[in-house]
Amino acid sequence: MSFRHCHRVVFAVSVVALVLLLVGCGGQAPPAPGAGQVVSGDLNVEAGDFYFKPDKFAVKAGTPVKFIVKNEGKVEHTFTLPDVGKGMKAEIRMKAGETKELPITFNDVGTFKLVCAVPGHLDSGMKGEVTVTR
Repeated sequence: MSFRHCHRVVFAVSVVALVLLLVGCGGQAPPAPGAGQVVSGDLNVEAGDFYFKPDKFAVKAGTPVKFIVKNEGKVEHTFTLPDVGKGMKAEIRMKAGETKELPITFNDVGTFKLVCAVPGHLDSGMKGEVTVTR
């Protein structure tokens, strides 16, 4: 085997190994806590300009949860559940860089809107939902 041929073989084997390594490390990351899986306890949320991350939560009715919301944005935001059942509202307001907690127990089953109630923020896409199951 010539020297040039050996380099081609080594290069080809290296490319195949790299591709296999990258494919093996691929796949989807596990969902963030609260993003579609039913959870309880503390739920960490990032509020930014203009998003919540994660923006979807699934909890069981009657199970206490605590949303721990950090405002990573440059402006004030709210974490507002306009209707948590029986006409009740839950809300915290955070200045830029501030972290606040919202403990809540959902008693009603359903899907509840989550919004930032600062004027214009909902229209900019700052929304989410909490799905409550039995």
